[in-house]
Amino acid sequence: MKISDTSSQDVILEPKSRTRTLLIAGSVLLAIAIGGWFVAPTVSRWSQAQESVSGERLRTAVVTQGDFVRDISVQGRVVAAVSPTLYATQSGTITFEVESGDSVHAGQTLATIDSPELQNQLLQEQARMSSLKVELERQRISTRQQQLQSQKGEDSAAIALRAAQRENTRAETAFTQGAMTAVDYEKAQDDLQTAELMHKHSLLDTELDAERLEFELQTRQLDVEQQALLVKDLRR
Repeated sequence: MKISDTSSQDVILEPKSRTRTLLIAGSVLLAIAIGGWFVAPTVSRWSQAQESVSGERLRTAVVTQGDFVRDISVQGRVVAAVSPTLYATQSGTITFEVESGDSVHAGQTLATIDSPELQNQLLQEQARMSSLKVELERQRISTRQQQLQSQKGEDSAAIALRAAQRENTRAETAFTQGAMTAVDYEKAQDDLQTAELMHKHSLLDTELDAERLEFELQTRQLDVEQQALLVKDLRR
């Protein structure tokens, strides 16, 4: 018995042409390039477009070259450059050092005033400044004297304290040996405590006196400096 094969069912397929495929792909790419070339300007304008405003809402004008004018409202007084006005706080005889229209520089003397009243006031304030200086020197001398007195009181209190300490030491020895009564021993202790308090108070008094004298000296010094400023202003 003969078994038939499948050769009668097989169909031979021819391979597709590669040239046709390339031709179709090239046509598609060309069509895309042409379309992009036409569409690109429109897309570019869309991408750069901003918010638009109606022309009816805009006000236009022609730009011309000219002076910029602005109105102002002020109150004041106009002084001519060749006619300056000088002011003085004191009365007297004025002597001008320059004429109207002369060129001047900063700090130059323009006029002088001969005022007997001002000169008299200056002399009075100078005399007062001299008096304050004398008071300052007198205060310095008084300060040194009071400091010396305070030092003397402190030294006297220190000497009295040492004497009380020695007396208390002798009283303790005598009381221990039975050569002194209890009353005398207690009196020696009281004298020692009194001397200690006097010495302590003397130290405090010396410190307070030094602060007070320094304050008074500074006050006198400030008075002299203030008067010197007043004299300087009057001299100016």
